[in-house]
Amino acid sequence: MKNYNFFRSGYRSRVFRLAVFVGVLLCAGSGGADTLIAHPAHRAARIQAVEEARAVFEEAESAGAEYKAPYEFAMAKEYLELAIRERKEGDRIGIREFSAKSIAFSNLAMEKTTGGAK
Repeated sequence: MKNYNFFRSGYRSRVFRLAVFVGVLLCAGSGGADTLIAHPAHRAARIQAVEEARAVFEEAESAGAEYKAPYEFAMAKEYLELAIRERKEGDRIGIREFSAKSIAFSNLAMEKTTGGAK
């Protein structure tokens, strides 16, 4: 009977609080794992993808795509901003996808600006 009262008292609540605390730590740590543990070459490739998308976007901007191909220009800008945000948050897949889409829309905008696509 004595042991039953021991488990009945605060022991369960302490174990439950400890389990919740460990669970929160595991969930919170998973978001930053990419930036802390990722291989430097992989991190550099993601940074390069965003910088490449930015360079192509700036090229489209200097070509006047903002006025000659406004839809493509706006989509390229939005995808570039999403890629930058995903890089800050550590989403590896989002960086690649949004950078590629930004580059594709920037290239399409430049084609429409220069008259390459009819």
